[in-house]
Amino acid sequence: MIYKRILMSFLVLTSVVLSLNANATFSGGLEIMRVRVHAEGLVLFGASVQPANTCSSWGEYFIFDHTTASGKSLLSTLLTAKASGKTIQVWYINSTAVGTNQTSGCDSATMAKVTGIALP
Repeated sequence: MIYKRILMSFLVLTSVVLSLNANATFSGGLEIMRVRVHAEGLVLFGASVQPANTCSSWGEYFIFDHTTASGKSLLSTLLTAKASGKTIQVWYINSTAVGTNQTSGCDSATMAKVTGIALP
């Protein structure tokens, strides 16, 4: 009986994790072309190529909040990469307006939300 409960708990947890990651994407080898920091706490940035599952607002594809502890780390990594000319790897939640631009539906509310940035 205890094994059935453990198995059911594992299956529920696995399905939750899979559903959370269903809209997550990874893109690597990106050269940062533009970084815009808003006073409201938002950072928007663009890369040399438009990654899959993103929209483009004036050449910016990604957004995150830099007022949180994790956002400050993301911003630090992003600025380090930009200053050094290194490429980055980005993990993100897909845009809700994939393939659009600033005139057809891409804005800060629909852009891809960054969950991680790494220097390869």
